[in-house]
Amino acid sequence: MNQIFILVITMITILMKSFNKTLAIVLLLLTIFTFSGCENSFSYESLFYSIFEISAGNDETSIYGTGTGFKYTDGELITNFHIVGKQKDGVNTTYSYIKGKIYGCDDYILFNISSFSYEDDYAVLIPSPEYIDAFAQIKTLDIGNSDKIRIGERCFTIGNLFNCGLSMNEGVFSSRLKRMEYKGKENTFIQTSIEIAKGSSGGPLFDSNHRVVGMCAFKLRDTNMEYVDGISFFIPLNRIINQQ
Repeated sequence: MNQIFILVITMITILMKSFNKTLAIVLLLLTIFTFSGCENSFSYESLFYSIFEISAGNDETSIYGTGTGFKYTDGELITNFHIVGKQKDGVNTTYSYIKGKIYGCDDYILFNISSFSYEDDYAVLIPSPEYIDAFAQIKTLDIGNSDKIRIGERCFTIGNLFNCGLSMNEGVFSSRLKRMEYKGKENTFIQTSIEIAKGSSGGPLFDSNHRVVGMCAFKLRDTNMEYVDGISFFIPLNRIINQQ
């Protein structure tokens, strides 16, 4: 879409220089109308129906982790490991009861863990056998290329903040290759200016073309261990995909 816009603007510039100003103005007005219409016609709410509010614990009455997850392949959902498991004394354990529901729906789908990584903080979930058909009806999000994001480009995330339901927050890409230590391992993260909070974890990070390029991981803390507003970090989706 951006490439087409640039091409049209180039054509308008050429027409202006060739003194065909009337045609250039008409083309400019048509371009503004078309591209503003494309942006305004996109339903951000439609993305909510591929994103899950996640709860995990030992059973229905013992929930220890809440956050977000999203459908990124036809049969799989992805979220953060720290929502569905924990590490103690170097041993990873996962919760046996994991449920999720989509926006506007009160019915839950139960999930099992297919694979995970504590160090990279992701867990791939698959629906329990009795929920496979229901999960198949949910649209898979469009996947982008986290290596191609641009600093300053608009981005946004959708998450289950404070376990109060899904909401959308936006910002810009602040850094593409920020090296940070996380879970005892130094790795590369996408830094953004998006405000995130407890429950944002596991939420998808979208580029300006509404494609998923990352997954919410953590918020920066200062030397007093206080959270710093406007500095959030996301796991590049390419890194997760390459490990599958």
